Amino acid sequence: MYSPISLCCCFLKDYLETKRLVFARFYFLSNEDLLDILANSKNPDAVQVCKNLNPLKYRLFLLFLQQMLIACQLQLTLSWTSSR
Repeated sequence: MYSPISLCCCFLKDYLETKRLVFARFYFLSNEDLLDILANSKNPDAVQVCKNLNPLKYRLFLLFLQQMLIACQLQLTLSWTSSR
């Protein structure tokens, strides 16, 4: 029988895998970094992922996150206006 913590970890890994299936670029992130991104999705400036990357790669990654957020907002706006 599994402990509640191990079950929770298993479900969390499955959830993160579903996010990685949607955004393949998330595969290079650790689980902790991906959780940080998901937890701070409304505030991308608060995301502190990939602290071990050099500054250029880190800035490029933040740029990617900002572009992804803009694309999601645009998609929501378009779907909202087309449903009216």
